[in-house]
Amino acid sequence: MKMDSRLSARRFLPIMAVVCLVLAAGECRKKPPAVPEPAAAAEPAASPVILRVGGTTYTLEEFEGYLRLNAGDEWRGLDALALSGLFDNYVEEKILLVQARSRNIAPAESEVSDYLFRLKSAAGLGAPAVEFDPQAVRDKLQVEKYLSTLMGTVSVPDSEVAAYYDAHKSEFLQTERVQVSQILCESAGEATEVLNGLKNATEAQFREAVKARSKGVEASKGGLLGVFRAGQLPADLEKVILALKVGEISRVVESSYGFHIFRMDRRFPPKLQTLIEARPVILAKLLDQLGQEAVTAHVRELRASLDWKAETDKLPFIYQRNET
Repeated sequence: MKMDSRLSARRFLPIMAVVCLVLAAGECRKKPPAVPEPAAAAEPAASPVILRVGGTTYTLEEFEGYLRLNAGDEWRGLDALALSGLFDNYVEEKILLVQARSRNIAPAESEVSDYLFRLKSAAGLGAPAVEFDPQAVRDKLQVEKYLSTLMGTVSVPDSEVAAYYDAHKSEFLQTERVQVSQILCESAGEATEVLNGLKNATEAQFREAVKARSKGVEASKGGLLGVFRAGQLPADLEKVILALKVGEISRVVESSYGFHIFRMDRRFPPKLQTLIEARPVILAKLLDQLGQEAVTAHVRELRASLDWKAETDKLPFIYQRNET
């Protein structure tokens, strides 16, 4: 019995469809799984604003740059009280900066470059590299220039200099001073030989021995060490030197530098400096004192007149207010 060809075709088509579906599913299983796209890296959080002065804001990151500039990387080891004091100084600098900019007082770029160069040179070779923000340096120098103009307006009348001198004469009483020379030798034997040749030597003979035998850097000056008062020399050497009479030569004295032979050249008795002699020291002291008072008063006025706010709760330490 023959099968109807149309019926066979109708039965065959569904079977082929199932086969195709099975094959297609197999192909899908052979494909590797899709790799998910990597998540976009999160942007670093913005540094919090810790100070607002007028329309300018300053961030914690900028304050840390100020700390590096003024305290080096050691600032990380400072306690909260010290960091609070530095923050107070930072606020003061930014308040003064407003006035400096308003008066067009600014450092030259060469001054900024020179300052940065000195900072890096001070770190020395082999020291860890410390990055200094040029803008922080610029602000610092700008404020310093402004303060120098402010302090330049301070003056001290002669009557105040004289009054200070009369009230503080003990500050200008000079204790006894001595002028000393030496011969420095490398060995005890050499020093003993030189000393034996200096018995009853005159000053001229001592100077000749200095030129011929001394290894000290002051040999070209006849061995002259300088003028000293008690407490300015190493104790073991000072004990020998201060016991000498004028023109007397010491025994051989050993130190870490070598073997010394000292000569007492002169003794200057205690004396009270005159007002003329003391005036430069007094003037500098009073100018500095009055200048600091002027700056403190000026900053106080600016704090009261300018629009500013410190966000101390954003600081990474517990801020301790300075009440002085």
